[in-house]
Amino acid sequence: MMVSCPSNVRLFICCAIFIVWRGAACADSVVESSYASLLDDNCFQPSGDTLYHYAKNDLGVVECRVKNKEIRLFVVSSQERSWIDIAVGDMLWSTEDSIVYSSENQFGNFPNVGSTPVELVVNKKQVLVGFIFRVTAEDRDREDQSSAKISRLFVFGFRKEGACFLGLTDDNSAARSFLQKGVNCRQQLKSSNLVDMGRK
Repeated sequence: MMVSCPSNVRLFICCAIFIVWRGAACADSVVESSYASLLDDNCFQPSGDTLYHYAKNDLGVVECRVKNKEIRLFVVSSQERSWIDIAVGDMLWSTEDSIVYSSENQFGNFPNVGSTPVELVVNKKQVLVGFIFRVTAEDRDREDQSSAKISRLFVFGFRKEGACFLGLTDDNSAARSFLQKGVNCRQQLKSSNLVDMGRK
């Protein structure tokens, strides 16, 4: 025999189911951040094929320690500019094009990675889903370039096709919002294989 429930009871049950479902969905998207210092006492010169790969292209490089052993983080520099390269497992992605060559991202002259830590964002399985770091440049609109510095946060995330540039902003909250799944990739990052780098 079927027992009918009052409409207010059905409404309560539906709301309860929605809350449980919403909670489960949020649990699947839980992320957490860790921070990698770019200061000298946390960075060192990489050895072997990695160093050779950068040196043969007339680039300077230091590797900075991160908590997650699956991730390697490099600060790469030319004479007047610097950027971040990041490796997960054997794959290495470079942010050089997004910072140095993309005209839409040129907010100032001579962009360089700042001294603030890199924010590494992982999901609950400790898989890297994105990273954020600050880039400092000279303000084109100021005459005294020695003291006129401006900065922006660059945001990179991982999609099915690999790592890509998602956006830049001067606000921390806005930077993290770029990492949401619905945000489109604006530029694919160049990738290479760490194992093969020293052979080329």
